[in-house]
Amino acid sequence: MFKLKIIYFLFIYTLRGTFRQREALERFQQRKWHRFRKKVLTRSPFYQELAQKEADLADFPLMNKAAFMANFDQINTLSIQREEAMQLALQAEFGRDFSPELKGATVGLSTGTSGTRGLFLVSTIERAQWTAMVLRRVVPIKFFKRQKVAFFLRANSNLYSSVQSASLEFRFFDIFQPIEKLLVALANFQPHILAAQPSILSAIAEGQVAGSINIQPHLLISFAEVLNDADKQFIQKTFPVPSAKSTNALKVSWPLPAPMAPCT
Repeated sequence: MFKLKIIYFLFIYTLRGTFRQREALERFQQRKWHRFRKKVLTRSPFYQELAQKEADLADFPLMNKAAFMANFDQINTLSIQREEAMQLALQAEFGRDFSPELKGATVGLSTGTSGTRGLFLVSTIERAQWTAMVLRRVVPIKFFKRQKVAFFLRANSNLYSSVQSASLEFRFFDIFQPIEKLLVALANFQPHILAAQPSILSAIAEGQVAGSINIQPHLLISFAEVLNDADKQFIQKTFPVPSAKSTNALKVSWPLPAPMAPCT
């Protein structure tokens, strides 16, 4: 059933195509905003009053990570307590078992590159939507050839492993492991797509230059940290392939947690 959901949303996103005029995009955004306010925000204690008044988007308070974490209990629509979610997420990281859920929602932690780690909750439907968006916009599907994706992060999640399919072989690489061990595993895996923080990409490039590994990825994806010009030039010189840079502000890029909005 879950893979059918992914196929459904992939079909919807493909059918929708891209917006060639700003006006069309803004009309689409307004429709989605009104639906989100009515169906989701009315179930969030934090936003409920404004949502029921049918307030405009400009009337809602600006949100940042600190405010989100401070009001986590009231923002999410599943009545999940911040401490409960944090405990589960930390236990998952400590035990390296990222399968547990709370009330049917995946619980995860952001990378914390800004100095503060944030919680996120993702429902099954949101996982399917996120996976479909990844397949649609970032990871190129090649028929009759399975693409290998090497993904480096401090913690895995069933959100990320949702991308696993007949077309994609997803492999999580734990950055808590020594880089020498990671390089050996990466060389054995021989990824087509390499997604990691700039510091990890630089370390892999150094291993390639030193002859410790020999890989030929078709696509590089940088995320989480700032990719400075020096690192970018070194990585691109070592791996002369297209690169897709994503940041924590660009939620449609891969690989990232889902937007930290009230869980539907």
